Amino acid sequence: MDSQRRPVGEAPDGPAVLWYGLAGLWAVDALLALTPHMAVDQIDIVLMGGFGQPGWYIDFLSNSVYYWLYHARLAALLVTIEFVMQMVIALLLAVGRGRRVGRVALSLSLGWALVLWVMAEWMGNLWAGMSFWTGAPGSALLYALGAVVLLRPAWFRGRLAQVLGAAWGMGALLQALPAWWTGTTLATAMRANLVVTPVSWRTLPIQWLVGEATARPALVNGFLVALMVAVAGILVALRRPWTLWLVVVFLCLLWWWGENLGGLFGGIATDPNTGPVWILLVVSARFYTGSGRDADRHVEKVRGKGRWPACARF
Repeated sequence: MDSQRRPVGEAPDGPAVLWYGLAGLWAVDALLALTPHMAVDQIDIVLMGGFGQPGWYIDFLSNSVYYWLYHARLAALLVTIEFVMQMVIALLLAVGRGRRVGRVALSLSLGWALVLWVMAEWMGNLWAGMSFWTGAPGSALLYALGAVVLLRPAWFRGRLAQVLGAAWGMGALLQALPAWWTGTTLATAMRANLVVTPVSWRTLPIQWLVGEATARPALVNGFLVALMVAVAGILVALRRPWTLWLVVVFLCLLWWWGENLGGLFGGIATDPNTGPVWILLVVSARFYTGSGRDADRHVEKVRGKGRWPACARF
């Protein structure tokens, strides 16, 4: 981890983008925990993810999380712990880059993210066969991935885009499972993100997509699989870093049309869902990868202005 501040005019720093972006997302999550009635709504939020889960998983959460959520005072305490933990992580990340406290914050971020993934996000609903288009594999797991990337930056240098591409390849395989091609499975998964917000202009594209998925599930699912394969291909076989911005455009549409903007306008969102985290990881990968021609061009530009960055290549 680089402990030095980057000089003015130096090429963008992938770890810095991911580091402060992760801090910002944890701060947003902490503030969402303060939403009015969140202590009461937590039980509904958790229960919404229980459909289609295996029995052993439901039994496990019934004997742990549910005990807290069914008691008002304990539920309020749980929300308070959630707010404090997430805000502490955000603040430590904000001030700790390049310091020991920063690595402590990353370790806390990794551990807490995995706790949330198992105890609150139903492991991204992967056991229930959910789609990357609607929120799998869970934002908490992506937070954990971000922490691992920052804890082991040398290994991910030049590899982050490929790791993300492999993840989207797995997402395409999951989307190609037989259940998505017929019946109402795809439309039902898309409709699930509509129930958390009132009908408005923001939900019109999702309503249209649900209608198309109901009438022509094979066509819509084939299109989604093709998009995911294209995203995986761009990331894995990266030839031009600028092509990552095409992936960012796709992820913006995914966050809106697939995840309904994380349900932020419904009043019960606990996080913005996976869209913003995917975007952060891909943008970070752009700067992890942009060490070749783009950095050289940047060096020449800076040199022409009489400044020489200490480390133009990342």
